[in-house]
Amino acid sequence: MTNTAALIKRDKQFCKDCQTDGAKAWMSYLSDDAIMGTSSNNPYIDDTSMIKQVMEDVFRLESISFVWEPRYAFISDDETLGVTTGYYERRYKNEGKEVVQKGKYVTTWKKITREWKVVFDMGN
Repeated sequence: MTNTAALIKRDKQFCKDCQTDGAKAWMSYLSDDAIMGTSSNNPYIDDTSMIKQVMEDVFRLESISFVWEPRYAFISDDETLGVTTGYYERRYKNEGKEVVQKGKYVTTWKKITREWKVVFDMGN
């Protein structure tokens, strides 16, 4: 398996784990100094406790379905940084009406003690 294929596999597993364990799984993939770009009032969140709160709120949404599919991966020549990018879809109910959000995402990964961890994540 190529290094980029391994990183895509890691991103796919990240998505799969979040389907069963929600915010707990999300946080397990983040580095201690991760930053998340959002479209809310705090467009960049650089405090992992705040990221945890945001993701707990997301995974608490009624009938939440949050999936993503990496399309491309890139890895630095020294194999310490990687990027995955692809498409996401988030579906949930708000006051009984289905809300569907679709977009593209970019996740930057850093190899920390032989494991890829998310250092930056952003979707549009």
